[in-house]
Amino acid sequence: MVVEVDVIIIRAFPSLYHFHLVTPAARRWVKQNVEGQRDKTVKILEVERKFAKNVAFAMEIDELRIASDTKGVLP
Repeated sequence: MVVEVDVIIIRAFPSLYHFHLVTPAARRWVKQNVEGQRDKTVKILEVERKFAKNVAFAMEIDELRIASDTKGVLP
């Protein structure tokens, strides 16, 4: 079974998550919504733990499909 996702969230360290931006839609979302990433082509977005839940929630609201290796990030 193939599951298509836009973003895969992996807990890199206890206080850091990597958002792997799989699709062009996910990369566009980061360019439009994450300050400091507008001029970069980003494939992995590093997010501190305290912000990860909010970033994941905003992505879900904008209908990006997310997969995660941990339940602690997603609402």
